[in-house]
Amino acid sequence: MADNPIKLNKLWQELKRRKVIRVIIVYATTAFILMQLIDLIQEPFNLPDWVTIFFFIFLLVGFPIAIIFSWIFDITPQGVEVTKPSEKTVAKESIGFFSKKYLVFDIIIVVLLVLVIILAYPKVFKNNSGSELEKSIAILPFRNDSPEDSTQYFMDGVMEELLTNLQKVKELRVLGRTSVEQYRGQSKTIPQIAEELGVNYIIEGSGQKSGNSLRMRIQLIRAKNETHIWANNFEQNDLNLQDYFRMQASFAESIARELSAAITPTEKQLIEKAPTERMEAYNNYLMGQYFCLKRDSVSIQKGLECFENAIKIDPDYSLAYAGLADAYYAQSFTGNIERSSGYEKAYKMAEKALEMDSNLAEAYAVLGVVSYFGYWRWEEARRFFEKALEVDSDCMVAHLYYCSFLDIVGEPDEALKQANQAIELEPFYMLPYDMKGIIYRNDGKYLESIKAFEKCLELEPETQDNYYQIFLNNINLNDEASAVKTLRKIFSIQYESQKLES
Repeated sequence: MADNPIKLNKLWQELKRRKVIRVIIVYATTAFILMQLIDLIQEPFNLPDWVTIFFFIFLLVGFPIAIIFSWIFDITPQGVEVTKPSEKTVAKESIGFFSKKYLVFDIIIVVLLVLVIILAYPKVFKNNSGSELEKSIAILPFRNDSPEDSTQYFMDGVMEELLTNLQKVKELRVLGRTSVEQYRGQSKTIPQIAEELGVNYIIEGSGQKSGNSLRMRIQLIRAKNETHIWANNFEQNDLNLQDYFRMQASFAESIARELSAAITPTEKQLIEKAPTERMEAYNNYLMGQYFCLKRDSVSIQKGLECFENAIKIDPDYSLAYAGLADAYYAQSFTGNIERSSGYEKAYKMAEKALEMDSNLAEAYAVLGVVSYFGYWRWEEARRFFEKALEVDSDCMVAHLYYCSFLDIVGEPDEALKQANQAIELEPFYMLPYDMKGIIYRNDGKYLESIKAFEKCLELEPETQDNYYQIFLNNINLNDEASAVKTLRKIFSIQYESQKLES
């Protein structure tokens, strides 16, 4: 045992004599500088993430090779020579395997190596810890450069089509339209918007449509430093529908490639599929979407009529049937049309849509919500929701409807999971938070319910129903003071509403 410190000290001195320690210091320092340099140029030159990992692995593999080379060979004025064995070993003033003479030097080496590891590790693995955000995208409302406001629906349709295509790529996380609508006409900077939405990339677009002429410009921006990493222009004077869908597919596939997101053959087929061959039918479909997204009864009725017009022009237009199904359901649920007949129409339209295209998650979601709200067929409803999410796990409407179903059948934990997934897709949409509030209240978690409804009020201030829900929670908590305060707020809203009506 006593010989061990001496043997270790001899090895240490031999490593120094053969300049192995010097090679380690130079190699580690050079590697650190290279990793820093790669990190600096990665964003400006739009280098993919694998470049950093490749260089790290390359340098890691080269490290033992450099050590072995320095042990065997020595660089002299005469060239590279095999290192000669030592004639004698110095083992004086030993303390462990360090000599006092070189103790400070030894400590510096160890500290340098530790610093290199600590600093290089996050550089290489920074994308693994936040891989979900690395390929997260928000598409801002497209600007309409046409002098006619009547073509705004078309610009919104271009945005919606691009959003839908990108959502088909599983490696991308694309926020829904409702969450970005608040930034229409806003003057906030790209980094501010990205931070609020929790995304790394922003897509901006603008265009002008006049008759059959279309001019579009799309650009992808890395939000952190507002670097424009991809842009494309499209201009055509005699636009036909096939050209339009090819443009949309090209935009989506190019953006996915820029973000190193793999597109499977199935995803590529879905992206490039043209839903209709009739431009007039497509225009009516876009107008239907435009009106239905407003979510008030008058607009939904206009949207319903647009979907019906699209179907008259193209009886095989599956998306128009799916839109019509959702419009009938919305009007029935709110009581704007007779419920039993409205639910029946919604169910039939959804079935019709799926006969033409079995991959429409929204149609399965409508079948599910009508099954339990309209017909109380619980197991059938569950199967439809599960199928909707199997077809498209990013279908926010399916998560939202399924959440409501799970709460009704007494599965609050699963219901909350669905609500949170809907929020992840649409973080600025009120209804998922509203559902969370209802789930928490039904489960006896009144404080959590209040927080959820307070979030609803942040998104849609002065909403009477949200205050009423908070009032019910205050009653359940026996918090009379807060209940009275909330009730006064409800009366105030009612009073202001009556004043406006009169």
